[in-house]
Amino acid sequence: MSVSVAKKMEKNKYLVIFLFLLAFSQTVAFLFTNNETIINSRMFFGLLGSNSLSILVLFVFITALFLYFLKSTKKYNYPLIFVLSGTVSNLSDRIFFGGARDYIKVQHWPTFNLADTLIVVGIFFFCYYFFSEKN
Repeated sequence: MSVSVAKKMEKNKYLVIFLFLLAFSQTVAFLFTNNETIINSRMFFGLLGSNSLSILVLFVFITALFLYFLKSTKKYNYPLIFVLSGTVSNLSDRIFFGGARDYIKVQHWPTFNLADTLIVVGIFFFCYYFFSEKN
């Protein structure tokens, strides 16, 4: 197998994982959306402001930044794919529903969704890889 074919297969693998996580997040949100679902116009577990334009600009910036890192390094591809799929899932909710659909309720914690979980898991593994590499 030639090097260029191997590189294309590698890129396709990341795209398939991204699309799977995005579709899974949106499907779960669709299945669990009910009368108790919260449309969260704020961000980060409902803790920061609700200015739609600034949130949209921030999401686009974060997505562009992660796409840049995804292209420039292979070290952190899996954590970046998790963060990117969660970010795009929340962004699509904001575009189509006016806010992220939050449906997971845990006592003493703000209501959240699977996309938020993907972002947190991706950041956790990014930090884990980054700091374990330093030692």
